[in-house]
Amino acid sequence: METENELRTSLNTKAIVVTCIIFILIALGLGDWYYKNTNDKKAYGLLLNEAHASFVGGDYADVVVKTDKAIAILPTDVDAYELKVRALLALGNIQDADDTVTIGLKAVKEDPKLFALQGDILCDKGKYGDAVNAYKTVLRLGTDTPITYMRLAKAYNGEGNHAEALSAIDTYFETEGEDKTVDDVDAWIARAQALSGTKQCNQAMAAAYHAALRLKDGDVRYKVADGIYQENLTSVDCRDR
Repeated sequence: METENELRTSLNTKAIVVTCIIFILIALGLGDWYYKNTNDKKAYGLLLNEAHASFVGGDYADVVVKTDKAIAILPTDVDAYELKVRALLALGNIQDADDTVTIGLKAVKEDPKLFALQGDILCDKGKYGDAVNAYKTVLRLGTDTPITYMRLAKAYNGEGNHAEALSAIDTYFETEGEDKTVDDVDAWIARAQALSGTKQCNQAMAAAYHAALRLKDGDVRYKVADGIYQENLTSVDCRDR
């Protein structure tokens, strides 16, 4: 018969052995997780780099294939979703781009890049009021960059709210940021449209002229700028004449 001390020692030894085995299993599991996680990140990064190269090269279909693989590896990273959406838009697949944004927003919640893309897609669909809400969400999330205000101005112009569009485009010109130039043609056209909508004909003509000077006749935007200029040149319903 084992004495009480011997029994206690035996139980302690067994407990130590079991504890060691548990720690070993945990360590092996963490090692496998770390190995897989590291390899997944490497594979994701490689696919994303290849997708970027394909995008620059204009092979947008290949971008979609590679970003799909990247998303399957790391479904909570926004970069793959953003690149895929831009490729789909370049291919003209607006609905697929919209679906991808929706999926991305479920996986990467409250991401300003995806809300900005959502706004762009809604503008393309003519859903300007919804686009305004998307861009306002971008601003609420702290992405207070000039380009967001220009996008917001375009959406306001689209829904006919030219006073708000003018306020947004003025903020664009006043806000510092790398995504802005003083000669941004799209911004000047948006400003011309807003001024035209608020019956400030002379200022609208000046903004349209500023944009047209920087465009060639074959550019679609030249026709837009020239159309705004001509419309306000002959308008009799003006506040600044």
